[in-house]
Amino acid sequence: MIKISEIFSKEELDYLSKYKPGLAPMDVPSRSDANLLTKPSVDQIVIEFLKQYEVNVEPRSVGGWNGWDTVSTISSIFAKEGSTLNIASTMFYANRSNQINSAAQDWGTWKRWALDHKNFDEYKEGVLQLVDINNQRVIKELDEQIERAEANNKIISEALLEPSAKEYIGEAIRRNKEKADKQNTTLGCLILCIPFVIIFFVMLDQLGGGPEKREKNRAETLVSEAKQLVETASVNRRNASYAFQRIIEELPESYYEVESSNGWFIFNYFINEVNIQMTGQYGDISDWCQPQVIFNNSIKSRLKLTPMTQRILSDESYWLQEIRDMCSNAFSLSNQRYPNSIRQYYYLDLWQDN
Repeated sequence: MIKISEIFSKEELDYLSKYKPGLAPMDVPSRSDANLLTKPSVDQIVIEFLKQYEVNVEPRSVGGWNGWDTVSTISSIFAKEGSTLNIASTMFYANRSNQINSAAQDWGTWKRWALDHKNFDEYKEGVLQLVDINNQRVIKELDEQIERAEANNKIISEALLEPSAKEYIGEAIRRNKEKADKQNTTLGCLILCIPFVIIFFVMLDQLGGGPEKREKNRAETLVSEAKQLVETASVNRRNASYAFQRIIEELPESYYEVESSNGWFIFNYFINEVNIQMTGQYGDISDWCQPQVIFNNSIKSRLKLTPMTQRILSDESYWLQEIRDMCSNAFSLSNQRYPNSIRQYYYLDLWQDN
């Protein structure tokens, strides 16, 4: 279908609505829009033929056909006119009980019975002929609609050639073009200005210390999370380990000072790792506390390489000694009081930030 907007311009339609309201443009249909019936398959015809004899078999392998209502309607029209195309004539009901073998149950038997029936070929040809008649009628009606629409639009096209119409349409086209050009110019200016606006605000943010403030706020948030872990790490030490790893990776390098309180969260990370290694251990410290293994697993294997982790790696010997001291502090006094008892270890407490 060809739409009105594809036939007439916006300016032409505007002129018609204002000065020629009696001339109404029409969409022009296309033959491709025709709702034609496809011909049914032989199996579909067999199923409908059997229904004339009150035999209802519908094998799953045979799909339905949506044209039976249309064929029935056309057949009835021909019947009223005395035509021989009435596929629902009484000939299908004559001697029905004598012709049907009630013992036949399967689709193959019924299909063969229908194909061998003396009236089947006539029935099939009647159905196909009615499909052709319907499609010819639909095409004819569509061609008439196309002819009417084209004739109507031709009258309108001739009216648009009048001097007054051409003058109005030409002026409207000029105005619309100027309006579109202004809009495009404005849009172009906005697009060109956007980078300068962004640069302006970035510079303003830089001058106002925005990046430093955001980095400081982020660091304070991470430190606050590390402080919360002092109270909650004992509930789930594995989860606490993941949280410490994220905090160490994201904190700026300035927070790494092993000789001051700034590095307390790194100590807590290693204390938590020692506590994890200690869990369920009753043997000698040397059986489970291996500082180099703990350090490698905690830092080298798990953490991303950031300025903070690089500082930790550069002080590896320092942290190995700290891990040894942590393991030593894990001994329970019960071992000294009761030398013959099973060796036990106390979990180490995490440091509180000063």
